[in-house]
Amino acid sequence: MLYLHLCSPPILHRDLKSLNIFLDGNLRIKIGDFGWTKTLEEYMTNKIGTYQWMAPEVIGCKPYTEKADVFSYSIILWEIASREPPYRNINGTKVSEEVLNRELRPPIPPKTPEPWTKLMRRCWESDPARRPNFKEIIREL
Repeated sequence: MLYLHLCSPPILHRDLKSLNIFLDGNLRIKIGDFGWTKTLEEYMTNKIGTYQWMAPEVIGCKPYTEKADVFSYSIILWEIASREPPYRNINGTKVSEEVLNRELRPPIPPKTPEPWTKLMRRCWESDPARRPNFKEIIREL
C-alpha cells in the first residue's frame, strides 16, 4: 500500500480488505483486485468498496484521499486481532449507516496488545487527517 500511495499521483486501492490480500508460496503478502483502483488526481466521491471496510468519508460520498485505504487497513488489523469477519451479524447497509452516523467500530478483543490497539484506533479515526499514512504505519509495526 505504501508503494501505491507513493506513486505520482498516488494510487488508491478503494477496496482494501482481507479478501483481497493473498500470500504467495514464500508467505509474502500480495494485494489483489484492482478493479476499483484510481489515481488521487481523479475527483472521488463515489461509494466504492465493501461497506464493512469502507471509510466514513467514502460512505458519506465526500471527497477522499489515500487515508480511506488506511481506514480499510484498520479493519484488517481488527480481523487479525479477532480472527473474525468484521460486523459478522450486521448487514452492509446497516454497517455503513452506523459507521457514518454513530462512529461504529468493531469491539476490540480484550487480549489485543496495547500497541496494536492504539494503531488500530489511529487508523480508524473519523477524521482522515488524524489517521497515519502507510509510512508511519510501517514505522510503528
